[in-house]
This record gives sequence, C-alpha cells and structure tokens, in this order.
Amino acid sequence: MLIYRKETPYFAITLDLGRNELKILQRWKYSWVIASGSGKWTYAETKNFHHKVDRLIWSVWGSRFELKLAQGSKIPANYKVGPVKTYFDVKWVLDNSAHWKVTVTKIKRGAFQQSYIRWNTREISLDTEDTTQTLKYINGPVRSYQYGLTHEFGHTLGNVAYTPSGHGDEYASGSPYLADFPSIMNSGNELRQRHLDFIKQTLNSMIPGVKFDISHVR
Repeated sequence: MLIYRKETPYFAITLDLGRNELKILQRWKYSWVIASGSGKWTYAETKNFHHKVDRLIWSVWGSRFELKLAQGSKIPANYKVGPVKTYFDVKWVLDNSAHWKVTVTKIKRGAFQQSYIRWNTREISLDTEDTTQTLKYINGPVRSYQYGLTHEFGHTLGNVAYTPSGHGDEYASGSPYLADFPSIMNSGNELRQRHLDFIKQTLNSMIPGVKFDISHVR
C-alpha cells in the first residue's frame, strides 16, 4: 500500500503514491445567519453557496501545485517516482467531525462585511459577497481582483502568523510580500510556493525519511 493519511485539527491529508496525488480535505460545519434587511436563507441558497465554495476553491487552488521527492529522501518500496499533483476539497458536514465552524452571513448585493478566520478556535466568518470577485488594488494600469472566499481559505491552510511558516496577510504593513499584489494572500488570485508551506511541513512529518519539495506552481 502506498497510501498515507494524516488527520490534523485543520484538514485531513491523503497521500496516494500509487496515483502520485496529494489530497487535502476540510470538513466545514455551517451556520447560516442574516444581516439586517436581508431575506431568510432558503435550503436552495445554502446548497448554492456551498457549490460556489467547491467550484471556486477547485478553480483557484485545485491542481495548481506539483510536488517532487526531495533530494536525499528514501524511496518507498514499489513507488514509481513522479510529480505529485495537489488537490483540495471542502465537505459540508453536520456533525462534530468538522475541522472548521463556518458562519455565513447573507448580506445585500454590493454590501461589505469583514471576513476573517480564527486559527486557534478553527472558525471562519464569511458572507454572500465573498463568492464574487472584487477589485482590491489599483495602481495606474495595474488592477488586482480577488474572491474573499479563496483568500480566507488560504488562511485555513496555515497562512497565518501562528504557524511555523509565519506568514499571513501579505497586504499588512511590514509583510515581506507587501509589494506582491497579485498574490492570493495579498490582493490577487495568484498562488505562490510559500502558500503551501504549512501543508508541506505537515506532509513531511508523515513518512520517516521521505520529504517533498514544491517543484511547480501554475
């Protein structure tokens, strides 16, 4: 068997070396709330919101990273060495198996509410405008657009100040990546190798003597 699994408080990892695939699964337990002046949630609307979560995370994060066996690593028996593709998935759960408790506020179209995550308590606060791409940065002809959802998702993968990677919001004053406006952890939608640091650290603790590096981001 060339399948290795690890459950963390923040996500579950499955490394399938038979298929050369790394899958990161998060289980989300939703609470649906409404802002003043917004109508009640319908079941169809909640299903549609989760569908957008799935679609956007797949579109922005899915299959973008490739890993390779790090130099000097022990090669597991029967492993055919090759690039390892990385996939992300979010599952809607109703029980206490959730990695994250997610509050989604229904707000009026075009309105704004600050979204955020709390790493230590594994809470996410989103709103219905977070699945709409918005303009985040303007500098002459340069424009950066972003989905609030996919930015906050990046935080749940360990892009926070509390992890060993130590980098969170890159638009914050003092960030070494402040000028990287297209970055998804800044003001855009582009991924960087550093955005998988915490995942890589977790992965590299799973198999004694086996380490992976990020070889490609698209």
